[in-house]
Amino acid sequence: MDPDGEVVGLILARGGSQAIPLKNIRPLQGRPLILRSLECMLEFGRFSSIWVSTDHPQIADCVLEAYPCVHIFHRSPEHAHDTASSIAAVREFIHAQSGITHVALIQCTSPFLGVAVTRQKKLRWSEIRPGACQYTTPLNFDPAHRPRRQDWAGELVENGMFYWASRDLIEQGVLQGTQSAYVEVDPADSLEIDTELDWMLAELRLLREMDPYLSPLSIFLVKRGGSGDRILFRYPYSEKPRAKEKAGQSDQDNPYAIIPEDLYNVERDDQDRLDASSLITFPNKELSNLFAVSQSLCGSKFELKIDDVRFVGHPYSLEWTEEERLNSWRSYIEGATFNQTMSMFHVIIALPAETMFSVVNCYYKLSVMLGSAIRHEERRCDYLDKQATIMLNAQDEVSAMSEDEARPSQFGLALERSPLAQTLKKAFEDVARTGVTEVSINKWPSVSFCLPQRVHKFINPRLLVEPHLIDKCVSSIRPYHAILLLKDIKEILESFPLDGNGDFKKIVIQASPEKSMRTLALDCNLPKHFLLMAAANLMYWGKATFVYPVCQSNIYVVSPNVPNPLSPHLMEKFTEKFPGESLGNYLTLFSDPNSIQNAMNMLSDGSSVKFLTRVIVWCLQHHLLVQNHTYITLFIKPDGPKVLQDPLEDSTLVKKDLITRLRENADKTVDDVISAYAREGFGRTPQSTKPIDEQLIDKFDEDEITILKEVECTEEDMRLFIRCAPYFNGQYHIEEIMFHENVNRHALLQLIHKFKDVLIEHEHEDPAITSYFRQAIKEPNGHQ
Repeated sequence: MDPDGEVVGLILARGGSQAIPLKNIRPLQGRPLILRSLECMLEFGRFSSIWVSTDHPQIADCVLEAYPCVHIFHRSPEHAHDTASSIAAVREFIHAQSGITHVALIQCTSPFLGVAVTRQKKLRWSEIRPGACQYTTPLNFDPAHRPRRQDWAGELVENGMFYWASRDLIEQGVLQGTQSAYVEVDPADSLEIDTELDWMLAELRLLREMDPYLSPLSIFLVKRGGSGDRILFRYPYSEKPRAKEKAGQSDQDNPYAIIPEDLYNVERDDQDRLDASSLITFPNKELSNLFAVSQSLCGSKFELKIDDVRFVGHPYSLEWTEEERLNSWRSYIEGATFNQTMSMFHVIIALPAETMFSVVNCYYKLSVMLGSAIRHEERRCDYLDKQATIMLNAQDEVSAMSEDEARPSQFGLALERSPLAQTLKKAFEDVARTGVTEVSINKWPSVSFCLPQRVHKFINPRLLVEPHLIDKCVSSIRPYHAILLLKDIKEILESFPLDGNGDFKKIVIQASPEKSMRTLALDCNLPKHFLLMAAANLMYWGKATFVYPVCQSNIYVVSPNVPNPLSPHLMEKFTEKFPGESLGNYLTLFSDPNSIQNAMNMLSDGSSVKFLTRVIVWCLQHHLLVQNHTYITLFIKPDGPKVLQDPLEDSTLVKKDLITRLRENADKTVDDVISAYAREGFGRTPQSTKPIDEQLIDKFDEDEITILKEVECTEEDMRLFIRCAPYFNGQYHIEEIMFHENVNRHALLQLIHKFKDVLIEHEHEDPAITSYFRQAIKEPNGHQ
């Protein structure tokens, strides 16, 4: 197609998806789904404009925050309901945009964007209407000559990723006419997300692709100043000069040469394509021209994708503001100058182009931290200016050597002489190797960085741990949870910086999977919020996780997320920890859900409870066992479960705390306020003083009340049932109900037993504290 008029790219993204609410902006491996399609469209680069048609403000905000150049079309409610067709929404769009002659419609629910069709080898049969007296018939084959898959080309099936249509066709109510073409894509790329299963398959696909994209490709330090735009340092670097591809061009050309602004508008050979292998020898002048951005871009995120490489950084301005001049020590010392030989500098990290969005963001944070520390030292003592002089002198010294001399690498020479270059090299190598680095700039500002996606793979190579999932897990932690250290105490303490907080060390020493955080806070004499902050840091750095305190009544079972719990790798690690013991013997105890107490009765070798607890803790550390919790669902009538208003979502159901009560009742005595507060009980929701019948009418219908009154129980039992019933929605386990309503375990278990005819018990792990590591991939070698 060679359209004469304007061609725009369009995404339809309504907010009313039923199967997956707001799926268009739901993060798929850390990046909102719609942004994946928009990035592909922007990289295509041939649309005159790109539009998103939506009826939801959150979708519009998500798009504009990431890509301000994209236009938003506010779709009317008439074309945004569940039964509205795509073609109707496209027609509404073009009616509002009179100059458009062609539209490329992109379906953002296809995360692996391709075009048009895929090939399937499936034998199709006709559908039989319910109740019809007929037989199914083959549609695309002869049963007498049934084709073999290897002998059959298959059929082309529309996958709905991409439609390109003229305005005339759209006005006719269709997206395809009689003159259509297609591009065949791999079936693996044809996934369209409509259900949670589709979403899971998409995540698994991304997980398989993600692992090679955790390590950085290179690190650069760039400056702009009186001597022009220069790369001060890059690592890794080529030990040999770049081979001359054209007459007069080489990596060792005059560093002050002028670079044409239209560098990337000229045609380039395949050998010039930028990728992981060619980056190391890519010319400095071209890169410095791209990285030394203008002052207007300083202080904001820099991200650039060229071919197969993505660059990310945060440029810093070195120009003095009036406020900085007034507050600087230089203002108080006679003869001190405000050095400004450089106007900006930039630490850039190169990554594979397909690196996950969340990993890119982590490396961006590393660039920010390194740049901030360097700028601090530059303001304090002209550190960067002095280091830049060392690096530039090394480069100029090498450039001045004759062709006949054995010239060293200019960056190798800079690395020998410059402490800053050595620091950047160390940071790069540490992160590439372990995902963690601890460096100091000029022996003062320290930079501590962790790439959680990598550090957690050292615990279990099958796991992909995302930062936002760690945050979600931490927000769900309660005082009854315990900290489970994933590494030896000595190793954790040795990893702390010398000037690390002593309270952190105290927490590590005192932490135990058998001790709740409430108890740990008392033992350490620390406030709970500080303890939670420290535990969150330990989790982020792959040194700890959260569990329910290990005790004899806990229920454990072999994890369903482990394809091979008896892999040679794990068995070897277990034998190192417990010489003479077999991992398989202990895992068989928990093939079915089992408690420590029952497991002890199954052992015949006289193992102690303490030893079995140590084995269980080791299995929890390696995700071989999961803790099961009991959840309750209210099921009074056969037509389905009874779901009441969630007490944690409705603020009107939450009892005000004592401090708030005292403030609101300043006219009353303290004793009266405390007495009234105590009469309401110490749970999250206040104990109602209404008669039982009125409380039942507030929550249940007439038939349900009749069934509940048949339960043999006391009035206090019924009051407790009514109070706890909102938690019986399958979302809260027994321990969480106990915590929120201040009910002891014995009373709650008795209540569940008395109302067993209307309650369903089910056991599984607590997703609140396990979701951050449940995303896993199967390694090719089958090991963990």
